[in-house]
Amino acid sequence: MKIKLLKTLLVGCMITLSSSASAAIINFNVDKSEFRIDSLETSGFIIERTSLGLASLGADRNDSAFTGKNGRLMTWDETGSNTSGFTLTTDNSDLFSLQSFQSGNGYVNGRNPVSSVTLNGLLSDGSNISEDFSKTGKINLSGIWDNLVSVEFIAHGLNNRAYWDSIRFERFAAPVSVSAPSTIGIFVLCLFGIMAGNIKRKL
Repeated sequence: MKIKLLKTLLVGCMITLSSSASAAIINFNVDKSEFRIDSLETSGFIIERTSLGLASLGADRNDSAFTGKNGRLMTWDETGSNTSGFTLTTDNSDLFSLQSFQSGNGYVNGRNPVSSVTLNGLLSDGSNISEDFSKTGKINLSGIWDNLVSVEFIAHGLNNRAYWDSIRFERFAAPVSVSAPSTIGIFVLCLFGIMAGNIKRKL
């Protein structure tokens, strides 16, 4: 009985220290119009341009890189830097992981093609990760894309026009930093609870 009670209390204590997570997909479902933006807030994330001309598109395009009928986020290179893109961060201090996303050429007739895609991520420990992809379409990511503070999506290609959509993520609260004395205090309180229960039963 004591062991069972102890396990219950310990699990309860661990739950209070853990953080909740939620998985979802960022889709850019907007009306069928085009408007130029520098920053966009959607699905609890802030999207900011890293090159000139970030725009949100509502019109669906007949290209094989995408599935479904919904809007697109489009970036384009107006500076001749051979890149366009955006950064993704949460609207507070939450962390997130990425599972997949979709990318494609902004024009289906072959002009202004995207030659490759790069992701640059900033992790919660301050380190950086980067990965290059030589294809467009749906891109599945490995488990290294976890505990992210921010991610930069970059399309390569002179004067490229790039579409982005269906960013699958899991968002979770940043772990609370608990000092060793505080942790010990929590477990001491749990033990006092067990002792109090034993005393009541004896009385």
